[in-house]
Amino acid sequence: TYAMTGAFLTAALLLGWCSLTTSRAIRRPVEAMRVALVEAQRGSDLTQRVPVRGKDEVSEMARAFNALMARLQETLNRVSANAKRQRKRSVK
Repeated sequence: TYAMTGAFLTAALLLGWCSLTTSRAIRRPVEAMRVALVEAQRGSDLTQRVPVRGKDEVSEMARAFNALMARLQETLNRVSANAKRQRKRSVK
């Protein structure tokens, strides 16, 4: 019975450690994306990017976030450049 109790406690500790490690591996990149989104919204800053590590679903989400921010930044730059050209044409 002591052996079974010891094995159970060891398994429980191992499971707890695995759960904590997995939780941190998911939570950190998601938190980084949350912070980047809040900062982008707060300061209208489309230069915000999230570090991408790995090839899992969370990394795919980070890549998609970065691609979206890049596309929005490119679109805004194009619109701004077109508006400047239109202003110059209307002044002439």
